Amino acid sequence: MNKLKTTIINYLINLSLLSITWGGLFRRSFNCDTIFHVIAQKEDIYTQIEDARYLCAGLDYLLYRMGINATDHTGVTILISLCILAAGVCLVQETFRHYLSLGAMWEKVKFLAITNLLFINVLFSEVLMFCECALAFALAYALAALGGYLFKRKKYIPVLIVMLCSVSFYQVGVVLGAILIAGIIFFDHFPYKEKLNINQIIIRGIIGGICTFGMGLLNMLSSRLLVWLGAIPELRKVPQTAGNGEKIKMVFSYFVALLKDSRSLLPSVWLPLLIIAVCVVVIVADTIKEKNWKRLFGILSFYVMMNVMIFIIPFMTKEVNTSPRIIFPFYTALSMLLLMTFQGTGSMGKKIIAGAGLFFFFIQIIISQMIISDHLLSNKLDILYANMAYHKIKDYEETTGTTVEYLAVTRDIDWSPFYQEIKYHTDQINERALGQVTNTLMNVMTEGDFIKLEMDEEIYNQYFKDKNWDYFDLDEQMIIVGNTAYWVIF
Repeated sequence: MNKLKTTIINYLINLSLLSITWGGLFRRSFNCDTIFHVIAQKEDIYTQIEDARYLCAGLDYLLYRMGINATDHTGVTILISLCILAAGVCLVQETFRHYLSLGAMWEKVKFLAITNLLFINVLFSEVLMFCECALAFALAYALAALGGYLFKRKKYIPVLIVMLCSVSFYQVGVVLGAILIAGIIFFDHFPYKEKLNINQIIIRGIIGGICTFGMGLLNMLSSRLLVWLGAIPELRKVPQTAGNGEKIKMVFSYFVALLKDSRSLLPSVWLPLLIIAVCVVVIVADTIKEKNWKRLFGILSFYVMMNVMIFIIPFMTKEVNTSPRIIFPFYTALSMLLLMTFQGTGSMGKKIIAGAGLFFFFIQIIISQMIISDHLLSNKLDILYANMAYHKIKDYEETTGTTVEYLAVTRDIDWSPFYQEIKYHTDQINERALGQVTNTLMNVMTEGDFIKLEMDEEIYNQYFKDKNWDYFDLDEQMIIVGNTAYWVIF
């Protein structure tokens, strides 16, 4: 009974921390893909099948048949997703708690903070901005955490099944699972006072690789089988192996960007690198004191391996796709580094690592809330500008008696995918819909029914050519001729 009570308390703490960080998304929000999903829920199901996310497609289909669109209830969607993620964090905590011999209350508090870094970090914000996929993402990562929990208990067949399900929701689940399993192997086979059993480490490493990346390979081959069978016409995303030398350079540059400011989402003071440096200093100091070089070798080699895992999926893409929703396991690896360092160090080292982890965790909460605040502001500007354009069109219709049926949109010379008012942005984090899915945005937000039309070259040359704005002004940026509105997005 005491264990059940402790588990419930831990779950509620994890859910509270997640809600404090991401609670701003309980309000309705969207990004470009979300806007498209509003009117193309059925088409997105087929897209998920093409991407080999079969369980994600199944979940979408179930919601579709029930008449539920996740984009209509984004607050509820995010809340359920956070409930699932909180369960995932509990599984991770249960997996690693027994390795650390947590004593004082402050050690337990900082353990909760360090393990919550998995889903409370600035990169993870992009995951939740895909409201239409948030449930599938959450299930993928909770299943990955379950896979680690089962791996620790050497239940390898269930691990295979769980990880196969995880990758069928979203492929990044295998990366999260692989990093957690690497952490388990480290804790199981690096007892600092005993001799290392290299053979066991290699065997369990191979098993862990089969359970995670092996399932990812099986998932990839299944999509090729569907193409061969004619079930889908072609793969939307084909793995690319050419240009590996250039890709390695790109991966290195992206990793440096993560160390500096997490792709412009943290202050540019190299905070992640500082946390790593603190861990290395503590490890080296303990190594010099205890003459235990295998600890230094073990922690650093496992941490390097975890970071290599992060870039396996991006490396297989043509342009090395390092979207935050793909590389957020960078923080999983950092969490593992903090735990690995914490385990074998003395009381002073534990205080340093716990303090550094807690400080870093609070920074993530604060900046993540700012990111969400910017996200809601970007959404408000999208809605405001779409409504202003709609009212101009309605005024034209009332004045002329002509119904505007078509909307032709293009962008000015120096168009930006983010509003100037938005400080925290990268890739699809806080992207603006205006200028990317303008026609869909107009139809969704105004309940209009405008037909998309390509910009007329003659109209463009007459009214918009060589124009470049850094402000919104419909008098200059929209021209209505007959039944067509021509709009250049600043």
